[in-house]
Amino acid sequence: MSPRDAQLYWASARMPNDQYLLYAFEDLGASWTSVRDFVAGRTWSIPDLRVRVEDVPAHLDYPYWVTREFGDDQLVEHPLEDPTWQRCLDDVARRLGDGVDARVSPWRLHLYRAVRGVPGCADAPAVVAVLQLSHALADGRRAAAIARALFGPEPADQPPPEHLAVPTTPTTLTRAVLRLPGQGAGLVVRGVEAFRAHRDECALVERGELPAPLASRPPTALNSPPGPRHDLRVVVRPLSALRAEGVTVTVAALTAISLALPRYLAEHGSPHVPRLGAEVTVADSVAQSSPVLSRNNFRNISVDLFPDEPDLEVRAGQIATVLAGRRVRSAHELVRRQERTLDVLPAALLHAGIAGQAVDRAPEAVSGHTVLTSVDRGAADLSLLGGRVLLTAGFPALSSAMALTHGVYGIGDTVTVSAHSGRAVLPDPDRYAAILGESIDAVGRVLRR
Repeated sequence: MSPRDAQLYWASARMPNDQYLLYAFEDLGASWTSVRDFVAGRTWSIPDLRVRVEDVPAHLDYPYWVTREFGDDQLVEHPLEDPTWQRCLDDVARRLGDGVDARVSPWRLHLYRAVRGVPGCADAPAVVAVLQLSHALADGRRAAAIARALFGPEPADQPPPEHLAVPTTPTTLTRAVLRLPGQGAGLVVRGVEAFRAHRDECALVERGELPAPLASRPPTALNSPPGPRHDLRVVVRPLSALRAEGVTVTVAALTAISLALPRYLAEHGSPHVPRLGAEVTVADSVAQSSPVLSRNNFRNISVDLFPDEPDLEVRAGQIATVLAGRRVRSAHELVRRQERTLDVLPAALLHAGIAGQAVDRAPEAVSGHTVLTSVDRGAADLSLLGGRVLLTAGFPALSSAMALTHGVYGIGDTVTVSAHSGRAVLPDPDRYAAILGESIDAVGRVLRR
């Protein structure tokens, strides 16, 4: 396992960070046995769904991926007394803190059948499938590819994966000991490189050749522990509602959030936030070509939302400009060079650092007041035993510093904007969902003019 993946794996023991990929399909009444056989058959040719984690004693080295076969523990049906769309989301919300044990299985598929009121399904019933993945297994793009292999029109055209045997304890400990001298030397080299890179980066910033790092922001009520009760709300729109010439879906969604958040906070007595900002998860193409291969290739960048700009078209342009600048900065070689010590960090040191982190305190400063993750999950050609896909959604995890996150997920010509919140901080999720929907529509009207 790469250090980046291990970081997410070990962090999940302190605070749940699993991914939940929701897909809604037409319910054609397939039997449970048929569903079970379908899932079992598809996993046979999906390498990512045929592994589990094997720890190294005392965390002296990074964990290993080893083979496991499909089992009934990986497929769970949740009958609902009143199977409506919102009751289904409420049940998913109650399970968000129940992370998978990747040592047993890094994934689990939750099924809700005969769900009524799913957008795009009129009065017909739907099947809601929620693919829960350990974040160590996949980032957003890889997770979408796994789901596409599972629900795609045809099984993956590849041979079964190579068997990954469980390494013996003497083998893992010997490998760990042999790596230590190289890791120690690497830390010294990478530390010197990071110092020089920081010096050169500051010079580029002073000359205006590289965007400066954004200053931290004062927290709002949203940057508080979310509490035990979580809420999920999903706003479903045609893709055309968030797409306009020269404006990406991500920028349109950020503009809508910049409109919705101040309005909701004002209605609930919070002061005006002039430096409102968001952390945006973006794909990391540079990491994908790194010699240290990782299943997680993403970065979080901080973006201003310009709530005081009254013209929404101008505001969208400002957000797009800042987002582009943040991408340029995050991909710059000098910035990347300062982060490469992680690649040579001994596993025991990384594990100790994660175990010692405080995860239950609100921060004194933040890089964003909410989070946005945006993933295009491809064509609407997925199905479950003949039932066509209707929509897809996701719910970025909360933390002690983030009680509201957003997800934007597209499939075919449908896009969903989800809000995942903690009831202790966001007491009226229905009101926020209504404001968010109105904001999306308002931004769409302006951008399509």
